[in-house]
Amino acid sequence: MTAPAVTFVEDSRQDEVIKARDTNKRLFQAFKDEASKYQTMNI
Repeated sequence: MTAPAVTFVEDSRQDEVIKARDTNKRLFQAFKDEASKYQTMNI
């Protein structure tokens, strides 16, 4: 019974890592979009 519990914990950690990566990608994309807006304004 111990092994499935450990596997479950590992899976949930993996999910959180994947979610964190997706969030970082979205934040980075939003940052790039904002940065390009300001660059065009400065030119």
